[in-house]
Amino acid sequence: MKKINILFLIFCLYLFPAQVFSQEQEQAKTGVYYDEEQVNIKKQKSDSEVPADICGGKGRPIRIAGFTNYPPFGWVEQFLYGNFGKETYPVNYGIGVEIFKKIADEKNLDYTDVAFPTYQDAKNALEEGKVDVLLATYYESNPYSVMEVFYPAYISNPFVVISLKGKLPPVKDLKELAGKKGIIRWEENLLPLIQPTLPAGVQLETVSGARNAFKKLVNKEADYLLTSRYAAEAEMRRFKVTDFMDISDVIRNPSFFLGFTTNNGCAAYHKEYFEKRLKELTADKDYIRSLLSKQIVYWEQKFRKEPSIMLSEGFEMKDETEQEIKIDEQELERIKKLKELNPEILIEEEMEKMNLSSFSNTMAN
Repeated sequence: MKKINILFLIFCLYLFPAQVFSQEQEQAKTGVYYDEEQVNIKKQKSDSEVPADICGGKGRPIRIAGFTNYPPFGWVEQFLYGNFGKETYPVNYGIGVEIFKKIADEKNLDYTDVAFPTYQDAKNALEEGKVDVLLATYYESNPYSVMEVFYPAYISNPFVVISLKGKLPPVKDLKELAGKKGIIRWEENLLPLIQPTLPAGVQLETVSGARNAFKKLVNKEADYLLTSRYAAEAEMRRFKVTDFMDISDVIRNPSFFLGFTTNNGCAAYHKEYFEKRLKELTADKDYIRSLLSKQIVYWEQKFRKEPSIMLSEGFEMKDETEQEIKIDEQELERIKKLKELNPEILIEEEMEKMNLSSFSNTMAN
């Protein structure tokens, strides 16, 4: 019997270091060592996680609706899975998605991006329960809507009039545009907000796509474009026509919100934390302005290798005195250098160039 006990003791002594070594190997492999601090951190994370079956939990990611053609508020990039094949997955970009993901990451929420061609498609998907969050939406009082906006608004979206330089006198009110030929971009979804208050004699033709809108301006097929101030900044830099356009004072100034669906508990579960953080983040005007500037610069850099729309389309622009407006050598040099610059380096420059500080009254309160 003694012999058996001694053998058992030897076996245990042999096995214990092996178990410790095996555990240490596993911990080294995962990068986790279970000292007291790590246990507390792990517990805190566990306490902050939502249940797996709730929107945002491990088994039920929040589905974020992105739309493809409204920078700096939203656009979608498609990336390949791995290095082979043709299957892609969407990634949302824009101001709203950065704010949403910042807050969601703080709460260890799971989320996934879903792409739609237009804002209206994304909104319809939310109403149908196909997605959970719309990143840039206006407030609406429809009692039958399943969307709840979270307060406060994260940014204002000032509407302005864009025209070819010298084409119009300074515009301060829509009534001054009576008798002029105006256009509005279909995908901006601005017409429902503007149409009820359009003064008599003001007509707007709907066009699809930023390129078509700016082509009409530079070809003098339209006198002005009614559009978002920040969307115009992004597209004018993309097409490299900033120096050839006049921008009016702000005509209207609605706000953009994060919109959550109410039909699956997603809004109710996350409302308190999101609204608390939105209030804190939007109070930091420098943070919001830097997001705005960064997204505009990223959009410009995405198309940095494209020539100016004026060069690529062969436009000959003239002002009302028939003096030719040409891109000078300095401007051509600037366009050429754009492709050599890092977007991060441009951000501060662009904020100055855009004079965003002068628009502080149009930012989120």
